[in-house]
Amino acid sequence: MGQLLEPSEKSRLNDRLSLNRTRAEVIVRKTIEIGHELRMKVVAEGVETPEQFQLLKKLNCDVAQGYLFARPMPANALLAWQDEATAVGLVA
Repeated sequence: MGQLLEPSEKSRLNDRLSLNRTRAEVIVRKTIEIGHELRMKVVAEGVETPEQFQLLKKLNCDVAQGYLFARPMPANALLAWQDEATAVGLVA
């Protein structure tokens, strides 16, 4: 599972990709740039589509999470999900 970050060390993106695509891309790109300039890891939340994920990768977002990867689950299911996700390269 990835490294856990303190709240002061990360910037979150949430629901910004659901805006008009051109405006959303500018907002997300600038948010990522600002986070990186402040030496923060940037976490995009609410990623639901492969297109959103591809855009985030193109814009060098550090971490993405959302329904595209997994739905909320009980703690006892997390380890099995992590093993499967690691096997297919979804998590490092």
